[in-house]
Parts: sequence; structure tokens; C-alpha cells
Amino acid sequence: MTALTIKYPSQRVAYPFFIASAALFLLQVVFGLILAAQFVWPTFLVDTLPFNVGRETHLNLLVVWLLLGMMGASYYLVPDETESELYSPRLAYIQLAVMLVAGVGALTGFWFLGLSRGKPFTEAAMPWPWLIAVGAVLLLVNLGLTIFRGKRRTAISVVLFAGMAGLAAMYLINMATFKNLTVDYYWWWWIIHLWVEGAWELIAAAVAAYLLIALTGVERSRMHKWLYVEVALVLFTGIIGIGHHYYWIGTPNYWLFWGALFSVLEPVPIALMAYDALVSMRQRKVEPTSRVAWYWLGGSVLGHLLGAGVWGVAITLPQINRWTHGTQVTASHGHFAFYGAFGMLALAAIYTT
Repeated sequence: MTALTIKYPSQRVAYPFFIASAALFLLQVVFGLILAAQFVWPTFLVDTLPFNVGRETHLNLLVVWLLLGMMGASYYLVPDETESELYSPRLAYIQLAVMLVAGVGALTGFWFLGLSRGKPFTEAAMPWPWLIAVGAVLLLVNLGLTIFRGKRRTAISVVLFAGMAGLAAMYLINMATFKNLTVDYYWWWWIIHLWVEGAWELIAAAVAAYLLIALTGVERSRMHKWLYVEVALVLFTGIIGIGHHYYWIGTPNYWLFWGALFSVLEPVPIALMAYDALVSMRQRKVEPTSRVAWYWLGGSVLGHLLGAGVWGVAITLPQINRWTHGTQVTASHGHFAFYGAFGMLALAAIYTT
């Protein structure tokens, strides 16, 4: 089985993004292994790479490689969805350069200068966050103009753009700081969770829908149906679902039910989307165009459902969360959910193309 055929030359812009994403993913895994070793042997590389530096490096590599992977996927699928060339390949290359300079600058600050904002996932010291913001704006300009000028406008391209716009908007909002540390961290906490339970879910749903259509030839209308359900869940339950973190901070008891219920619903439409595509394949007696990409996509759907959904509800139930909140059980849920929902999806996109 082979990958998709390039329909528009500008789709090749995606490949440098994928290469950079894969390299940073490998680097993130290396730092993750070092951190795991330091949990077992606390003095391992303690003078060369303190745990706090390794952790912020690991977390920020996660954010950047996923961003580059999804940006590359966006540059590949949007021309296909709009049946038009990308507005400006040159602008895309400039954006990639800006993102890489910001990433290298942030890592240099961590490793050699001890510079950090201190808030997980957004530790990069100024001016690097501003460069990342510039990169996000360049992406939105390029995608937005491509969609606006394109021959057709689909639900997939519009939802993807909305997710990317939400991601960029919340990143810019996160630039704000407050003198009161409690207020500052609560603001940060809300931004991070709206990323994961809002913007990232929209991006994942759009990319998954595109890949299912590309790999299986399933009817577009069937994928759009589940995409609309996912959008509705994100818009109407995503914020409520964040309430499963509210149990022990003095908020009303109704969060014990509503927070637990809505926090586990979001992975369901993507799982049903994949199941619908599988049923369609069996009815038409066809095989996926790329088995490797199909397996990665299937792994992403299962990882999303099990890591974010099943495991999430297991530790979200108040009777259990009382004993697991803030422990390594929570951290393992985060790793499983993030890698399953978004990491494997990015790898599926890379193998599809």
C-alpha cells in the first residue's frame, strides 16, 4: 500500500514540517527516558541536567513537535480540501523558520541561561513566545487566505481553521501575567485546559476526518456528521468538562456529577467516526490506501478513547479522584491521552502523505 498522491505542488510544503516534527519527537523521547531514569536514580546526570530543566525541555518539545506535525498536516490537507494551491508556500517556509528559531532559542534559555517563565508547557522566556505567536499568525493567514480563495469550502477545512485560531488566540491570551501568583496560575490553568479540551480536540477531529476519507474512501457526509457532533461537544461541554478538576477547591457539589460526565464525552465522536469508516470499508470491500498510516490512525483513535476517555473517567470519578488527584496516576493519564489523541494522529498524518 502506498501513501496519497500529491495533487497540488504546494502540498510539498508539509514535508519540511514533518521532518522537523519527527526530529523533535525523537529528542523529546530521549529527554523523557532521561527523566524516567532520574526517578529511579535521583543522582543520574543531576549536575549536567537537573530534573527541572529536563522536565521543561520535555514538555516544550512535546508542544512544538505536535504543533509542527499538525501544521504540516494542515498545509497538506487544506489545498486538497479547497481544491486549490496553498496561498503562499514561501510564507509557510518563513513560518517554519520562525518556529524553529523560537524553539532553539527557548531550549538555549533552558539549558545555558536558566531562563524560564516557570509555568508548565509555556516556560519559554521572552522574546521566544512572541516568535511562536508570530508563527501561529502566519499559519492562520496562509490557511485563511487559501480557504477564502479556494474553489470549495468544506467542514473539515473550516473546523481545522477554527481549532488553529482557538489555539493561537489562547496562546496570545496566555501572554498576560498577574502579580498575584494564585490568579496568575489559575489563568494559566484555564488556558492549558481549554487548549486540550477545546482547540486541540477540534484540530484532532478535522485531521482524523480527513485521514479517514483519504485512507478508506468513506463517504464525506458520514465523516461530516461525526465532525459536527464533535464540534457541538467541544462548544457546549468542553468548558463544563473542565469542572472535573473542581472537586476539592470549595466549589458546589454539582461539579461532582457534571464535571465527571462531560469530561469523558469528547473522544466518543472520533471513535464512532472511525467505526463508521470501518463499516463503510467492509460494505464496499476495500482496503486502506496505506496500512501503516491506517494502523497509526487506529492506534490514535483507541489511545484517544482509552487514554482520555476510559482512563480519564476511571480517575475522574470523585470516589477515586479523592485518592489519585495530583499523583503519578494523573501524570500517566496525561501521557497516555496526549500521545494517543494527538501524537499518534500526527504520526498517522505523516505516514499518510
